[in-house]
Amino acid sequence: MKSLTEHLRINVPARPGFINITPKIESPKNGFQPRSLPDILDIRMTSPFCHSLILITCALLFFSTPQAEGCACCADAGQYRLSVNQPLSDYQRAQLDEMKFASDAHLFLTDAGEDAVKGLGSISEENSVRAVREPKLWRLTFRAEDGQTGVLTLPVPARMTAFAADIHDGAPGKSPALYKEWRFEGVASGDGIFKSGFIAPARYTLVFQGRGNSCDNAADFTHWRLEIAGGKASYAFFGELVSDAAPPKSDS
Repeated sequence: MKSLTEHLRINVPARPGFINITPKIESPKNGFQPRSLPDILDIRMTSPFCHSLILITCALLFFSTPQAEGCACCADAGQYRLSVNQPLSDYQRAQLDEMKFASDAHLFLTDAGEDAVKGLGSISEENSVRAVREPKLWRLTFRAEDGQTGVLTLPVPARMTAFAADIHDGAPGKSPALYKEWRFEGVASGDGIFKSGFIAPARYTLVFQGRGNSCDNAADFTHWRLEIAGGKASYAFFGELVSDAAPPKSDS
């Protein structure tokens, strides 16, 4: 006795413009008459419809690949982005939580030397810093080379400026590593070695600097710069950042 699949037959009439697929079942020799299936399966597809279906399927397969999704963060040659006074988002706050100040803080000095610095009770080019970020402020404790200390308190503003640009220093044909800045500004306060500079109001500008693709994250930012400016204060410090998301540096 033949199996049921041995009796299946597909008739393809030579009719232009469409395909008629009508499976039928031949009667086996034992007299059993199975039911034919023209009403169970009757697919007719015109040639234009077939072409459209193939194109749509290919497009869906392409855009669902990881390579296509990854390009959402790819940077382009000549890219430039400047967002001024934008609201600080929850995502950006979370990234700030991952940014840690390294322990070394350098006093910014020009050719004018210490004469250009005012509002510091102890001036030393090399200092240490310990930074704590609370929900609504940064608290930075500095220690000068002579052991004197002071704390700068910087309220975290509700708005920030984000900047990213291709500075054309990468290899031709490669996706560029954008130069990035996150800038924060506000009214600062200080004590200890900073106290004399806050007899008059003073403001701060805190900048996080780094390199990366179009998607910002904490690991992109590797350096910081803090400037204090007011009627009695004028100085700036800079140093490196350590991100929780960044891989540890090798000692070799």
